Amino acid sequence: MKLFRLLTVPAVLLFTIMMAVPASAHHITEVVLSQTCNKDTGRICVQLTGSIQPGTDERIVTLQLFGHQGSGTPVPRGTVTIKVPQNHGQTATSFDSGVICFAASFGTFDTFSIQWVQVTDAAGKPADLSIKLKTGETFTQGNLPATLVTGIKPCTTPAPTPTPTPTASASPSASASPTAKAVAALAQTGGFDFRFPLVGLAVLVVGLTLLLVSAGRGRRSSGER
Repeated sequence: MKLFRLLTVPAVLLFTIMMAVPASAHHITEVVLSQTCNKDTGRICVQLTGSIQPGTDERIVTLQLFGHQGSGTPVPRGTVTIKVPQNHGQTATSFDSGVICFAASFGTFDTFSIQWVQVTDAAGKPADLSIKLKTGETFTQGNLPATLVTGIKPCTTPAPTPTPTPTASASPSASASPTAKAVAALAQTGGFDFRFPLVGLAVLVVGLTLLLVSAGRGRRSSGER
């Protein structure tokens, strides 16, 4: 009977200690999940910062992007993973995931949201983790999936600036430019075109010929009378 009582006391104490231990012994506090848009690639990006508490093992957090259109069902648009390093020291350590981007999401979505959907240990097995946002809300693996960010505007690349089409200049007509033979002839005469005097001389000869013929006919007509 005394032995039973001696064993009962440690068992009760052990049970009490186990009940006092929180469900998640791995914590990140002061968490801020910021969201940006990479306009060069059209990708929605996130960055997680916080304070890793002592006694926290390495954790892999999976975030998923959802597209929303009106009152329709949210559409999954890809996932990213964030590695939270271990902290086996005596004091909290700062954590910054750096900028991590989802794949570019195309479609006619009004807004996007980001959910925490999974947490695993370094071996890829389901694990526990408590995330306390800087705004005060606390999420654990038991709350998954948990929506962390809502109302994200679509991230689109700027429309390319149209390249102006060059206006084709009117080509000069064939009659406006001298022929190769004419250019060669002008070059041989020092640039003086002899065609014009020759044409004038020919007209003068024709005119004199007509005048002489007309005068001859006039004299014959006078002699016959």
